[in-house]
Amino acid sequence: MIVTETLLKTIFDQLPNYVSNGKQYPIKFEWGDQSDLLLFLKTISGNKYPLVWLVNGNQTVDRNANSVTRKCRLILAKDSQNVTNRNPTVWDTEFETVLNPLLKKVLKALESSGVTSIVGTFVERRDANYTEEDLLKATDFWNVIVLDISIRFTDNCIINNIKF
Repeated sequence: MIVTETLLKTIFDQLPNYVSNGKQYPIKFEWGDQSDLLLFLKTISGNKYPLVWLVNGNQTVDRNANSVTRKCRLILAKDSQNVTNRNPTVWDTEFETVLNPLLKKVLKALESSGVTSIVGTFVERRDANYTEEDLLKATDFWNVIVLDISIRFTDNCIINNIKF
């Protein structure tokens, strides 16, 4: 049985730490619906970011090929350090230094894991100071890249060590 959340956790555990001002911050991977996200934001103490959040979704199982294909929405998030700044400042300070490199590493991980492959094209969207109406209860302002991507998961059992 292929459990996509478990495979993605194992793959994304290999993402290198984000380094800022000499400190290292591990990339967090979590998943769920809006309620899970709100619970995560309220209960996790310490550093929550950068975060890769997988939104709940359906998957198509191909038992003959021992594979699963899932349309995933991944939200790559960083807490906004520039809430009052306009997009050019946010782009230069947070997207260029954190989120764009994180996206590149996430894509490399998906392409190099040995158990996942990207199916067709994908859509990415960048939002500064991102909020959704249901998330307004959350106290964190985010800068995000929202990645809508189809991923094929195979039952290879061996996940490659990924070199970043």
